[in-house]
Amino acid sequence: VGGVTFVEPVLEEVPGTQLLGGQVLQHFVMTLDQRNRRLQLQPIGPSEQPPEPHFELGMAYKPTDRGLAVTDVYTGTPAEAAGLEAGDLLFEIDGSRPDQRGCTSSTRDGQEVALSVERNGSILQKTMIMRPVIGVD
Repeated sequence: VGGVTFVEPVLEEVPGTQLLGGQVLQHFVMTLDQRNRRLQLQPIGPSEQPPEPHFELGMAYKPTDRGLAVTDVYTGTPAEAAGLEAGDLLFEIDGSRPDQRGCTSSTRDGQEVALSVERNGSILQKTMIMRPVIGVD
């Protein structure tokens, strides 16, 4: 991609999305040329990127005006281990509303993330422990 070689890449399809993951895009500066409808990717750093552990929450969701409506929870992920379920409304992450949190990521192995969840009218407090969903040996 853009002159950068990813060593031993792991690619997966997430149902219902056509997103190029942040793990790939973090290695580029993106310039959008709206007039000509083009996106330019300029590599940052070395042209060969070794594999890195990949962290994610492990759930699909839809933004709502009240928070993130969980639509699916994937097996073997931090979201499943925290006890999240499809139908939950995630309205607070580490004390902030999801829409006010910005793009902060949780990418340290063992990092705890506090979640406030509404389920069937009840408020639940959950703790998600971040673990790589794709490890590097």
